[in-house]
Amino acid sequence: MKRDHWIAGCSGSTLALMLALGATPALADEADKAQIRELAAKIEALQAQLKALADKTAAAASAPAPAKPAAEVVTAGDIPGSIKIPGTDTSIKIGGFAALDIVKDLSGGGMGGAVAQPQSIAFDGSAQSKRDGQLSLTARRSRLNFRTLTPTDFGKVTTYIEGDFIGGSGNELVTNSASFRLRHAYLEVGPVLAGQSWTNFADLATFPETVDFQGGHGMVQAIRQPQLRFSKQWDGHEFALAIENPEADFVGMSVASFNPGVGPVPTTHVDEYPDLTARYAFSGDWGRVAVGALARKLTIDNRGAAPIGGFVGKDSVTAGGVMLAGKLKTFGKDSLQFGAETGHGLGRYITGSPIPTAGVVEDGELKTVRSWGATLGYQHYWSPTWRSNIVFGRVDLDNPHPAIARTAVSRIDALFLNLFWQPVPRALVGIEYVRGEVRNDAAKTATLSNEGSANRVGATFIYQF
Repeated sequence: MKRDHWIAGCSGSTLALMLALGATPALADEADKAQIRELAAKIEALQAQLKALADKTAAAASAPAPAKPAAEVVTAGDIPGSIKIPGTDTSIKIGGFAALDIVKDLSGGGMGGAVAQPQSIAFDGSAQSKRDGQLSLTARRSRLNFRTLTPTDFGKVTTYIEGDFIGGSGNELVTNSASFRLRHAYLEVGPVLAGQSWTNFADLATFPETVDFQGGHGMVQAIRQPQLRFSKQWDGHEFALAIENPEADFVGMSVASFNPGVGPVPTTHVDEYPDLTARYAFSGDWGRVAVGALARKLTIDNRGAAPIGGFVGKDSVTAGGVMLAGKLKTFGKDSLQFGAETGHGLGRYITGSPIPTAGVVEDGELKTVRSWGATLGYQHYWSPTWRSNIVFGRVDLDNPHPAIARTAVSRIDALFLNLFWQPVPRALVGIEYVRGEVRNDAAKTATLSNEGSANRVGATFIYQF
């Protein structure tokens, strides 16, 4: 635009000079004056055109850019921290965390790898109990999830898909590769949840905090499995009923692995009916208390397969149990956590219980194993960014088969003592000491005890996004 103004200025100066020259009789006659006037008129017209062009250019430069079509615009979603998928009403939020876990076994032959499994502790005097010192560093706990929300004629539909890398395949030799593993995949419409999520028998809001991935032993196992659930909430109350995927876990059963595109077919049992769960919880300023019930049916059918305890045929038994859990506020931000469950054939529904333990074959019949578990924990805040937890848990089994009772683990104890530091809201650093003890009902010998213990320390580094 400055260039246009310069041209117009030069043209005006030229016109003034020519008119001055035209006033001198010695330099121009009347014809010359006429030509000069005609030229001046053309210059004035050119000036007007240049000014119009400059005005148009300035207006175009200051005008806002044309609006993009709605299908191309990204806006904030209806879930905090989400965006709307352009051209749709669906909000999507991406989350997860990156983590590093470090575990060092100190004594007792270890506890089964990066996740503490006291039920695998070797008995004192065995060759395995002398294997100490295993160190493990892993990032497989790292997690990725997607949450969506879409308004429909039936109400808001929420979906959630989450996975981590604690799957199969891979090794530690070169790449430390690991397969992505499905954790959750469900949809919610109003009070109905359909898909894979935590079992309704567990109340995760009352679980104690541990560095260990699996957590305190003796509480209800946080099983993730496909289910259809109906929930109702009102004034601090919550009630939920669910039918859940069954899976037999009696001694001698076989579990078929998932194959690409093929459903697993067990060879030693039939899962005839879904597991039924019910849970009621009440929350307030004082904390939370929950009660629950589980009913399941175990069916052995190994016709065409190998005998189990000398048995070949089909037999069924009803199993189940009840649970009580709570988290009570004490002083400041401190809290007391507790949980207990008992029943016949609970098996895989107790954290830390050896699997399989829901039932055994005795005298040609499938019988349930009585079991119970209990957990007690306390969380103390040293400051807004520092906190500790002490958690003790026990699992007790009463196998009806004498041979199994003498050799199998019948009691498991686990102690967790940790310290967490949260320097910023999304970061977490933790260190933990774990001690586990096991025993059975066999008589001690000169070389082999009926008890065993192990110790380990662990640490974790997590950043959420």
